Amino acid sequence: MIGLDDSEAVSSAPLTAAALCDALYPGRTTRRTPVAVFSDFFCPFCRRLIQMLHDRQDSGADDIEVFWHELPLLGRSSEMAALGAIAAGLQGRYATYQKMLAATQFRPTERFLVETADMLGLDTERFTRDLSRGEVETALDTSRRAAGALGVYGTPAMTIGKTIVMGEVSEAEFDRLIALETDRETGC
Repeated sequence: MIGLDDSEAVSSAPLTAAALCDALYPGRTTRRTPVAVFSDFFCPFCRRLIQMLHDRQDSGADDIEVFWHELPLLGRSSEMAALGAIAAGLQGRYATYQKMLAATQFRPTERFLVETADMLGLDTERFTRDLSRGEVETALDTSRRAAGALGVYGTPAMTIGKTIVMGEVSEAEFDRLIALETDRETGC
């Protein structure tokens, strides 16, 4: 069995205001507008948002820095997919793994997740070990705690600088929010 076991205790302590910024935008390295995205692989609106943001980044747009947060709310399958994406991220392939899962209809099993990792050229033995590592579980817990601190109760949700957005947004609305945040100080 991969990932969190129902019997395992997961921290539910809320994040302090000081820790929230680090949780939302870990390792932020640029002055671009930060965007923290909370999504669930089984949320159809999330899939569209994921595609929109990847298309934007793939087009060379450099006005945002995206930080992905898994928020599996739709059951065990969502949680398994989230753990797989985080484990792929430990090998530097989060975005590629995320794009692949978001573009397909699937029911993740451990075998499916490992086969997907293999198709992407990941070290599958490491990937399998990482699925149960504390680092993967901690990343998932941190995203859950950040969502809780913001009052995020569904997906998709995101922060764009200091603005919280819940639900689906059009590309035009997203662009408008980026423009509003570009001139605003986005430090926490």
